[in-house]
Amino acid sequence: MISSVIEQPNLERALTELLRIAAEVTESSHGTFLLIDPEANVIRARITLNEGNILPLNVAAAPILKHGLAGWVLRTQRGVIIDDIERDTRWIPTPGLELMRSALAMPLFHGDRPLGVLTLADPMPYRYSRRSLALVAALAAYAVSVMVHHRYEGIVEPAEVVRARRLLSAYLAPETIRELMGNRSRLMQALQPQVMTATLVHGCLRGIERLTDMTVHQLIERITGPFHSECRAIVHQLQGAYIILDERSFCAAFGFPQPRFDDATRALQAAQQIQAAVTRLRLRWQQELGVDVTIAGGVTTGQLAVGVIEDDQTATLVWSGTAMREARRLCQLARNDEIIVGDSVLKMTNVHQFTLDPLAPVSLSNGDDPAPVYRLVSSS
Repeated sequence: MISSVIEQPNLERALTELLRIAAEVTESSHGTFLLIDPEANVIRARITLNEGNILPLNVAAAPILKHGLAGWVLRTQRGVIIDDIERDTRWIPTPGLELMRSALAMPLFHGDRPLGVLTLADPMPYRYSRRSLALVAALAAYAVSVMVHHRYEGIVEPAEVVRARRLLSAYLAPETIRELMGNRSRLMQALQPQVMTATLVHGCLRGIERLTDMTVHQLIERITGPFHSECRAIVHQLQGAYIILDERSFCAAFGFPQPRFDDATRALQAAQQIQAAVTRLRLRWQQELGVDVTIAGGVTTGQLAVGVIEDDQTATLVWSGTAMREARRLCQLARNDEIIVGDSVLKMTNVHQFTLDPLAPVSLSNGDDPAPVYRLVSSS
């Protein structure tokens, strides 16, 4: 019976047949495959035995992955049985589906990559046993083999592509990585040693050294974690690379993996948005912790060198160059809650979009003549 599954002409037909077998061997009245996009954490497709008038996928997807049983088994990476749905909050009732009382869910993984969830349900409580769980685990493993056979969403990736995706995911937004994955040559080029012109934002928190009564864990949870989370989201939204330098500072590169005409504009937008985000966090920190934590930043355009350093077990991108040094220097020169912009940035963008106040020229490197710099006025 199961041997006919792999012979199906397409993945949907194959998984539908496998779902029918799973329902038969467990005496289930309802079954569903949810296939996900692991990078974006969204459901790509739903295959079900009895569609009926079930809630549309675009409406149901978010709560299912965030609060539902499917999301739970993906996060814990293990199968589970719910004996009585009325006593378990992980089951989210689906409008249009008959009232269910018991459920069984099993995650689908290819290596460490989540592919989806197989869920079975029935109106009778206590329907499933440990034997049911073992049977469904075997069928889930077979489902992954079927997905590999049909090459679901590029599941079978060459080793160098897997390496590139894992390396870049530490710095780039999932959307940017997916775009790169569609162009193999650009993806491989991103990891080659290279020197490019980029606009960098260097930001640093000031004042956390006064929090001497906090443990490292508390500091990360209350201050540096939210700080990096907010800054990363802004930089990724504006298609920049986010580099954590230490617990209190970061660098955002606009121009990697490929320079664009508006790199400088997006960098200045990111600097303004980050300044506004830290202002909001600052108020919360003052109220909750009684300490004034501020940000200082520097923005410059220049040469950025990027390359990979790796050993037998780990690999990381290394960032260096004049742009890194100058952005750090500008950040050091900035006062609390101030963003200083180098003159090189003005040559790369339409300055009329931003308010820039001239400051006294400064030397950005030993022996260099003083260069014009400006204060970026807050957008608020």
